[in-house]
Amino acid sequence: SDSTREAHYQYYNKLSEQAYRENTRKFEYWIDLLELEHENIVAALEWVRDDIEKRLQLAGFLGWFWLEHDRRRIALEYLKDSENCPAEASLTKARALTYHAFYLFFSGDTEGLSKVDSSLELWDNLENSEDKVKSLYYFVPVLCFKQDFKTAREVAMKMEEIALELNDKYLLLQSRTALLCVYVFQMKVDLAEPLAAQNIKDAVALNDNMMKPQILHFYADCALMRKDFKEAEKRFSLAMIGYLDNTNQHGGVQELLGMLFAISGQGRYKKALRLLGAGDAKNDEIGSSFFKLLWWGDWFEEYVNGARKAVGEEKAAQYEQEGRQMGFENAMEYALDFEKD
Repeated sequence: SDSTREAHYQYYNKLSEQAYRENTRKFEYWIDLLELEHENIVAALEWVRDDIEKRLQLAGFLGWFWLEHDRRRIALEYLKDSENCPAEASLTKARALTYHAFYLFFSGDTEGLSKVDSSLELWDNLENSEDKVKSLYYFVPVLCFKQDFKTAREVAMKMEEIALELNDKYLLLQSRTALLCVYVFQMKVDLAEPLAAQNIKDAVALNDNMMKPQILHFYADCALMRKDFKEAEKRFSLAMIGYLDNTNQHGGVQELLGMLFAISGQGRYKKALRLLGAGDAKNDEIGSSFFKLLWWGDWFEEYVNGARKAVGEEKAAQYEQEGRQMGFENAMEYALDFEKD
């Protein structure tokens, strides 16, 4: 029994490591295969639950997948106590601590901030590698939320330096998307928008469908910052389709929020509030919520609460309820019919 379980663990650990290495190059292949094998992977994690190094090694290879497939609770369960991984397993520890910090921070747990500092320090002491670029990518949005733009930009530039050193176009695109993230958070549209347009072209050329929806999201942010509401609506719709094609429902619902901001900006309040209701219903189903931090919180106030005020409390409640009862697939069709109100 023990030898069989060990062989099972080793097989899925090797499989997950290969998926981690190739996740941008062969995104659809690996996302589908890991989904198919997920129960086996969880069984392997359970069998090594008390062996912290083995558990964190496998969980660290899966951090990106759990993010793409809305499995935040599972991620937090198997990445827990990442800081207690043996020091001699520094690469395993750094990778697991990175994802753990990211998940904690975005679930609203302030413990994530201390882990961010610890994991950044670990990576500073490790050699330049593909692992380093992939992990540093997750620090950039956290640093931007802390409004530490200087460090965020330094991390993005370090990523680019390593990607050029490794002559890896996929890592280079990831590093330039990290820089794009910094520009967007600083609301530097003149710098962000042309970089986003170029990154989209590069993602298409590389067939990198992991990075593409994230880039499209930032590109849509730029249009909304410029208050080009019709263009923003179209760009957010493309990002939404990209996330949903990747079966990332959380990402898809966030892009729906961007769409309804743009629709509300056009004065089409009824449709915006119906989409809000549909998004709320989907969030309830998947255990998520709409993103309302920093300027997205300001946009929620301007475009959602502004729409509610414009139509009145009674009508707003009616339209949101209509959206809740629509069903998510019908709501997507409704959202993507740009002429329909």
